[in-house]
Amino acid sequence: MAKGHGIQTVIQTMRRAQAKSGSTHLTEPEAADFLGISVVTLRRIRKRGEIGFMTVANRARYSSVDLHAYLESKSFKPCPKNDLKSGDTISPGIQTLPSTKPDGSTLKLDKHAALLLAQKTFMKQKKPLPSSS
Repeated sequence: MAKGHGIQTVIQTMRRAQAKSGSTHLTEPEAADFLGISVVTLRRIRKRGEIGFMTVANRARYSSVDLHAYLESKSFKPCPKNDLKSGDTISPGIQTLPSTKPDGSTLKLDKHAALLLAQKTFMKQKKPLPSSS
């Protein structure tokens, strides 16, 4: 009985030391839950080398530092606001002529013209068959 009591004391001491140092290591399900993703997705991320981990008894463990670093690498910062509007992106020295067509208009083709255009664009145009007269 003294042995079992000694092991429990060591385990409790280790847990207290981990809590004080803040270096707890999470299992895959715990880390996946922390990130809000599935375990399978976490494994894919680990295999791509995007997240740090360590192995304990041939199992992956994730530190809170590694998890926070991964989250920080995936966060996006908003673009700084400019006074420019999307229409003001053209160089100021270049004058553009107004278009005669309404915005959003496209060339409308019938089926045959569309087929010929596609053949011309994507493949060799088929030679017309010789007419038998």
